[in-house]
Amino acid sequence: MFFTTKINKLSWLTLCSALNFFACAKDNDAKNGDFEPTAADLTPPSAAANLQGVLGEQTVTLAWTNPSDEDFSGVMVLRVAGSESDGTPEKDASYEVGTALGQSMIIFIGDHTNTGITDGTLVPGVYTYVIWTHDHVGNWQGSASLTMTIPEQTEGAPDKTPPAPVANVKSAVKKHTIDFSWVNPKDLDFAGVVLTRTAEGAQNGTPQPGTTYTLGARLADSVIIYVGNEKNSQATDNSPVVGTFVYHIWGHDKVRNWSSAESKKRQFPDVTPPRLVVSSLTAKQISTLQTYVGWSVPNDEDYSYVRVVRTAATGDTEIYKGQSSTYLYDSLNQEAIHGAVIKYTVYTCDAADNCMTQGVEKIVTVDLVAPNLVKQNFPTGELAWDSVYVDVDLEFDEGIYFNSDNFSVKHPGIKVDTAFIVRGSKKIKFRLMHLNPGSTYSINLDKTFYDVANNNLVLVGPFAVKIATGPTLETKRIFITSQRVTGKISEGSLVGLPAADAKCQAEATVANLGGTWIAYLSTSFVNAIDRIETAARWVLAKDTTQLAFAHKKEMIYGPRVRITLDAMGNKHLGYVWSGTGHGTGKVYSAQHPNSTISPFTCNDWTDDTRNLVGGVGFSDHTTGTVFPNGRGISASGWSDFSAGYCEGKDLGGAPQAGGFLYCVEK
Repeated sequence: MFFTTKINKLSWLTLCSALNFFACAKDNDAKNGDFEPTAADLTPPSAAANLQGVLGEQTVTLAWTNPSDEDFSGVMVLRVAGSESDGTPEKDASYEVGTALGQSMIIFIGDHTNTGITDGTLVPGVYTYVIWTHDHVGNWQGSASLTMTIPEQTEGAPDKTPPAPVANVKSAVKKHTIDFSWVNPKDLDFAGVVLTRTAEGAQNGTPQPGTTYTLGARLADSVIIYVGNEKNSQATDNSPVVGTFVYHIWGHDKVRNWSSAESKKRQFPDVTPPRLVVSSLTAKQISTLQTYVGWSVPNDEDYSYVRVVRTAATGDTEIYKGQSSTYLYDSLNQEAIHGAVIKYTVYTCDAADNCMTQGVEKIVTVDLVAPNLVKQNFPTGELAWDSVYVDVDLEFDEGIYFNSDNFSVKHPGIKVDTAFIVRGSKKIKFRLMHLNPGSTYSINLDKTFYDVANNNLVLVGPFAVKIATGPTLETKRIFITSQRVTGKISEGSLVGLPAADAKCQAEATVANLGGTWIAYLSTSFVNAIDRIETAARWVLAKDTTQLAFAHKKEMIYGPRVRITLDAMGNKHLGYVWSGTGHGTGKVYSAQHPNSTISPFTCNDWTDDTRNLVGGVGFSDHTTGTVFPNGRGISASGWSDFSAGYCEGKDLGGAPQAGGFLYCVEK
């Protein structure tokens, strides 16, 4: 219902306005209507407090607490459609219920005894209410606004299901405030939160269904210190009280079904540092003039930032204070003296600037001396003409790091494989490959090697290795097939290894290559390497400038260039059937966990049953390609990269599933 009563006893406003410097104030019988002029009163009474609303069926019942000011006289209630309050009463104006004030409607006018009304009947929508208090001389004070939602009418039982509670509540006690953050639930009808503060040991209040609360309202001994909507996920207690308090965050939906609360117990002021220290602290010298310090922050909600202190002969220095980083670079400056000891200590601190008295420490001893070679194992004399590689073993007096890009090699064509090197180890090993008969190679170790402090190795070497001159070898060719096949290889009436050879010969014939061609393929009765009878060197069939193998023995370890060109010169990347073991050139006879037979030859390339497995290489692998599963370098990844099911589907190449074949000229 709406009220139409005018504001009582405001007819004197005209007189007060005329007096200019006088206004009307009540005497001891003010509430009986007797007034006398006094000095102008321009101070409004306090605002109404604890404004609450309860939804009914198309109604809103409001309740509030009137101020205790001696000159408080009455109230006026404004309602506006929407979530933004509007309309401010003027000092010299007279108002009636049912009239507009800005965008708002005056729905109630009452005296100092009124503390609640029921507003209705309301259509579904959002409404915002403000209670204006006034004194006898027309000074107005507005309350905090209260927004209520009248839901659309739906069939069935009313909604009594609350949303899920907020989660991941965090808090930080600072010098003058307490900050809170949380994650709102994903419920579609989640509408907002209230945050309450309750003294430890006092009675904690619980929000009531259908009730809307405003800032400052009380729930038993709890006081509401924050009211937010569905978009808010942070709040601050700007006026914390000294002592220990329990904070509760209550979520609600649009009809004020309240979820269970998530709570945090906090003490103010906070005089306790964080409980946890940083972890994984690392401190090391990275150059002759700089150190690196890194750490991981603790999973402690009280943690806010770190202090990093350097202790050296020059004294203690705070070199970092903050939370934006988990590492720093420190210049040595006066501490750049060999053997100098530097201690780095990292302290954790909270938002109230309480820092741990004991931090985590790391010691760095300044190193300005280059590493020394203390042992070497390097082949001397002339090596066999068909040597595939040379291994070099070195040992230093401290851990060594290595930059392969700067390795000094005085002969073109040699490949230096550094996959054997474990960085930071005193013992290192590297391999020289792609050796050519009749060649001499000279290797220098210089700035390529350095220690953890980036002190460069003094010149070591040169090491020289000579490869004997070998016989003159015939040049043969090699290519990859243009078509994929399953593990059951067939060509006409042929099946298995003869069919694979026939496929290679057929593709060579179409390309007018001439010669006799076979597949590089192992079976249970013959090894791929043993099928190569010719003492020769092999080049790519369609790019004869590209040397693939300098001699037959290199086939065991892999080609110098990628074998990806078919007999017509077209490029193919993918798996290649081989059945050949790792670094042997022989049949792959290991037992595969998903295979019922061994070796990996798809029953000698006659069967494409799902549960059979065949060994495959990969066409873009060369000697020294890094193997993907941590087994070191893939010395024969061109022919032994993995294994695939003989039906070929897991090898790709849709719609034609399966693997390619390598074709070698005899």
